[in-house]
Amino acid sequence: MGLIAGAVDLYMTYKFLRILTQPFDKTDAFRLGIIDENGKILKKRKELKTSNEKNAYTIFHRLIWKIKKLMGKLPFGKTRLASYAAALWFVKEEVIKKGGNGISIETSFHNYLKENNALPDYYDINENFKTFISEEILKKGTYRLKVNIPDGGVVDDKVGPDMEVGDIVIVKQDTKSIDIVLGVGIFRAIHEPSGKEIVVAAEDLFKMKTVA
Repeated sequence: MGLIAGAVDLYMTYKFLRILTQPFDKTDAFRLGIIDENGKILKKRKELKTSNEKNAYTIFHRLIWKIKKLMGKLPFGKTRLASYAAALWFVKEEVIKKGGNGISIETSFHNYLKENNALPDYYDINENFKTFISEEILKKGTYRLKVNIPDGGVVDDKVGPDMEVGDIVIVKQDTKSIDIVLGVGIFRAIHEPSGKEIVVAAEDLFKMKTVA
């Protein structure tokens, strides 16, 4: 059983890094007209008909492409790390569904950032794993988003709401983190404009007031 799980982790890690590093215009999805050269989705998954199309654009692809797009938007920093972490949580969950443990994905992404000089010198996944956690408990209250979060993650093949800077996020009660990714606490909350449950890093939120 351990050998099988190890093989799954190795395969998923390889697949994750391959999708992450492959230029959009070199993918099968681009060749088939599913995305453009910048990774913009031109065909929804429900519109795909052939097996080649479906294999070229899976949930796994969409999640990793989201991280890839985030990496191209802003210089690396604490807020950007939080956005990476929230997006990476969905990738880890997808890996777990496929029989892996998700840790190998997190470690491989950390190593990729480090090898490409995209991590601050003071960050180390092993020694400073909790450095970036502002709160292990996200306090009950009303928050606003600091960053734009397109798609809001993908859960059970459904795309989450687009979330924009200034959107109100509600935390109905003091909430423990559901995971720690890249040293960042990940929490569930409610995106008020859409009424949807979202997954977000505490560092992506600015607290406005406490819910009475």
